[in-house]
Amino acid sequence: MSSSFRDDRDAALTSHTQALALYREIGANLGEANMLQAIGDVQQFQDDPPVMPR
Repeated sequence: MSSSFRDDRDAALTSHTQALALYREIGANLGEANMLQAIGDVQQFQDDPPVMPR
């Protein structure tokens, strides 16, 4: 696996986690659900065990 692909996944995970916090802050349940799904999609292809944000 290329390093840039791993960097892209790490950046995506960071962005999705930040968006998740914002959606939770404003009470947007659909946005929160979409970000949890996106985080799961990214984590599915990571070598590390998944850790869901709180």
